[in-house]
Amino acid sequence: MIKSFLKERWIWILLFLVMQAIILLTSWLDVAFSFKSALYLIGINLIIFIVFIWLIYTRETRFYSALKNDMPIKEIEHKELNQSTYEKIVFDYIQLYDERTRRTIHNQNKEIQATKNDLLDWIHEVKTPITAMKLLLDQIEEQALKKNLLYEWSRIDYLLDQQLYIRRLSSKGNDFYFGHYDIKEMVIKEIQHARNISMAKGIGYDIQIEDEKVYTDEKWCRTVIRQLISNALKYTENKDIIISTYEQHDQTYLKIQDFGRGIKVRDLPRIFERGFTSTTNRRESTATGMGLYLVKEITEGLSIKVNVKSTYGEGTTVLLIFPQPNDLTTIEQASDNNVTSNLKMYDESKEES
Repeated sequence: MIKSFLKERWIWILLFLVMQAIILLTSWLDVAFSFKSALYLIGINLIIFIVFIWLIYTRETRFYSALKNDMPIKEIEHKELNQSTYEKIVFDYIQLYDERTRRTIHNQNKEIQATKNDLLDWIHEVKTPITAMKLLLDQIEEQALKKNLLYEWSRIDYLLDQQLYIRRLSSKGNDFYFGHYDIKEMVIKEIQHARNISMAKGIGYDIQIEDEKVYTDEKWCRTVIRQLISNALKYTENKDIIISTYEQHDQTYLKIQDFGRGIKVRDLPRIFERGFTSTTNRRESTATGMGLYLVKEITEGLSIKVNVKSTYGEGTTVLLIFPQPNDLTTIEQASDNNVTSNLKMYDESKEES
């Protein structure tokens, strides 16, 4: 920073050198003013100039260093680092800009939240006619037509549920309710939920699940299982899906294995990215790229590890690794921290408004 400081003050340094040159010139022209006296005077001037420059540097760079190191505005004001008139003008401008930016961000967040709430309300409203439509579809006697319509109805219902949970991701910590739930029961419920799609595609299930309980949030865990089963159904044709569990190192593993299209090696690192839809078939319009993104976001909150193994052309295996019993306290603390954090953000937004 000292180089920048000296570079900005080059006119001072030049003026000082000119003045000392005048002193030397005077000693050369005036016999009464000896050269030795001129050097003595120049030495005193040099010491005074260096002390002056150092004092200015230490005072001004405190303020600039604070700005460079992103020190909070309130802290700069509290430490009184803005002493000169120019620094106060700069500080007032930054403070005004900071307040405007905060106000803009706050208003934008309110608009985003309002849009999110409107979308959630819309999804809930659409659910009513969707449910009524299901009752009407069940009354159709022509089985082929009924089968096709139920398949499309299930896809619509699945996409609505997916969007509903995506919109809830930011506040999922407030919605967690942990307990011990039967993993087999959760899987069976999601298989029943997807039965219209699996029946339409001629896909069965090979269930190898023991009666085991895992510590998790049932609603969000079922959402994860639903996304994985949906993915397996989407890319599988006329082949069974194997769903099994096993214990290893005091942890419960849930394995969902399909024998569908599989995932290319180059795509595997990106499958959890939001909106990524694979490079296999770019013309495919049914993929949204949100399913596995939703899985990743939820499992992080539930402390469930996700491993994906796939061979292109042979199928995909997804492992859900539930936490060990001694990790349960950590999960509960994480959930409590999420709630506290959201409450803090809510209080801050109230103060700003």
